[in-house]
Amino acid sequence: MLLAGLAFPARLVSLAPSITETVFLLGGQSQLVGVTRYCDYPDAAKKLPKVGGYNDVNEEQLLSLKPDRVLLLRTHAPLIAFCRQHHLKVETFDAESIVGIRDMVKRLGSILGEERMASLWLNRHALPLQPSSSPTRSVLVILEQVVRNGRIEAAYVLGRETFYSPMLAAAGFSSVFKGTQRYPMIGREGLSVFSPDNILVLEAGHLGWYKGLWPSQTKIIFLSKEVMKRPGPRYDLILAAFRSVVVK
Repeated sequence: MLLAGLAFPARLVSLAPSITETVFLLGGQSQLVGVTRYCDYPDAAKKLPKVGGYNDVNEEQLLSLKPDRVLLLRTHAPLIAFCRQHHLKVETFDAESIVGIRDMVKRLGSILGEERMASLWLNRHALPLQPSSSPTRSVLVILEQVVRNGRIEAAYVLGRETFYSPMLAAAGFSSVFKGTQRYPMIGREGLSVFSPDNILVLEAGHLGWYKGLWPSQTKIIFLSKEVMKRPGPRYDLILAAFRSVVVK
């Protein structure tokens, strides 16, 4: 709730789904005047004016909204420069780690005048993400398939030190991918080299494309709920989904 007499930004534009979701979470949605077309959670976010996507923001539309503050990710370097060039105030956030997301909740609480809501959420979601004491299971996590000209050619897999890494460890998984890339794209032949106990696929995808890549005893499990590919404040649901696989 905004406090009388204090000045908070009245016109915010959010350029990332994780930021938009957090603004709604804290009750500051009335201050949003624009979002991207990918900002579809909660449902009310779909009704807000759109300014394009992640890589194709309509700069003219953005300027026309006359925002007091533009909220975006640190990886939005060109757009950050554009905003500053046009004297728009920006706030940048990190959505690639749980620490970063918790910091986003805290800072947005201050920006929106919703410090109490942010504090309550942070206290309720203080997850001690310690590695599981249970025997680990090897896993390869597939984020999405790469489709070109109507054909599936490869898949993006989960690499090292990503948003998902501490939750996989807390759920008792150990990734078989040991490279340095965070989200490498790997073709069928490259995928067949791995020998995990479990394959977790975070999209609906096409099961047939994976058949024959690994021994029959390898479990291929689809965790295709929308939240699984959405780094943000619902990370407790992602952890619960990973843990449910171990329980089965």
